Amino acid sequence: MKNLFKALRKNWIKLWLIVIILAFAGVVSYAAFTRVNVVKRVISTDEGVGDRFSSDYMSAGMKITRAPFYSKTSSPVVNVHVFNYPFPKSAFYRNSEITYKLTARLGTMNGNSFIPLNVSAMSSAAIALLNENGYGIRLNDQTKTFNSTTLTLVFDNCTLDSGTASSNEFNLLFDIRELNSETPNEYYMELIADSTESGLPTLTGYVAVRYVPMASTGWNGTLETLESDKEYDAYNYIVSGTGKGEITFKWDARYVSINKQFLENKNYKFKINGDIVQGSATITEASIPYDANEIYKSITLVVDSSKKSRYEVQFYKTSADDADYEGSIGSYLPTTGAEDWVAYQD
Repeated sequence: MKNLFKALRKNWIKLWLIVIILAFAGVVSYAAFTRVNVVKRVISTDEGVGDRFSSDYMSAGMKITRAPFYSKTSSPVVNVHVFNYPFPKSAFYRNSEITYKLTARLGTMNGNSFIPLNVSAMSSAAIALLNENGYGIRLNDQTKTFNSTTLTLVFDNCTLDSGTASSNEFNLLFDIRELNSETPNEYYMELIADSTESGLPTLTGYVAVRYVPMASTGWNGTLETLESDKEYDAYNYIVSGTGKGEITFKWDARYVSINKQFLENKNYKFKINGDIVQGSATITEASIPYDANEIYKSITLVVDSSKKSRYEVQFYKTSADDADYEGSIGSYLPTTGAEDWVAYQD
């Protein structure tokens, strides 16, 4: 024991140096461990926001839209946007530039199957109509049109800026005869947006137009047409019209739940308890009261067709039992009509 103390006294400086080095190494290791975990948490939260490459008429799966028009006197135009953020969350934009290609084809739909036009199988009258350049796509000041020799349109090297919320607007041009309620061609435009970056999804959408007769001023809400042989996990409820005012629509909260992103969209305005408020995270489905029968919930949307004439609201299934959704969805999401519309006087 005496020899041990004697050895320690002779080497006490070395001993303290070893203790200091070990303590410093422990601090560095802990800091590195903490920093790695902080980075992991940030990445995890960031990725949970969604894909920073999205569209209002295309999706990473497949989206089919028949855009309503209420007049037959002007050629229909559908404005399709591509975003560098998970629409509609514009605050979560991408910090690097996105380059992508948009490819479009003209055709018809058989259920959920797209059938591109084949000139060799078309009548001479249909080919003549196609060659009148009634169908095309415009991006900024560049317009490309479909005809019997050009059945595919390609917009190469489209870019979305970095460091801010950015979007491109494609104007889909349809022939005015598509609004003929008796004999519409019902041509769809297939849209595929494909980024050069492998980590981003390929967006796909199918867009057609249709004429919807209605009063010169007014709004309504209807369930998007369902295929009779399909089963759905979610439903699109379309609120559309002309004029300025308020439209109130309702849903059976026992079976369907409204998409919270619709309520949180800061570009939308709602009337709640007599006050007009912008969409935000404070508006939740839980905060919306039931009716007297504890079945339906409803919300009032403030609308102005000079700014936006169509809203697409998603509703999701909530029931875990075997409820016949497709057979009963009309009662879960009843049609909204004139009695639910209040017009503002200019």
